[in-house]
Amino acid sequence: MSDIISSFDPNKNVQRFVATYLITLEPIKGKNQETYFLTNKVEETAYYVRATGFFADVDLATIIEKHAGITKENTHDTEAMFPWGRVVNIRNLSYRPKSK
Repeated sequence: MSDIISSFDPNKNVQRFVATYLITLEPIKGKNQETYFLTNKVEETAYYVRATGFFADVDLATIIEKHAGITKENTHDTEAMFPWGRVVNIRNLSYRPKSK
């Protein structure tokens, strides 16, 4: 038992947050750009979408190509609920289509 405790390194056992979903929200009044929220879990109800993650301040192409790198840089997670009226789409970032 003491071997397990002495070999424990908290830095090696920490899991990092990897976003698997991208929630696109409609533009806010006064702005002409959609808002992006990266999350690893989406809970859907009849009235809203609940997710824990963070808002991304980069464009859509960068998020799709480099979402793993974006998540490594972020350290703040936010729990948010979005009404379905504001959600444009929810995209799975881990899915890659097969090449022909």
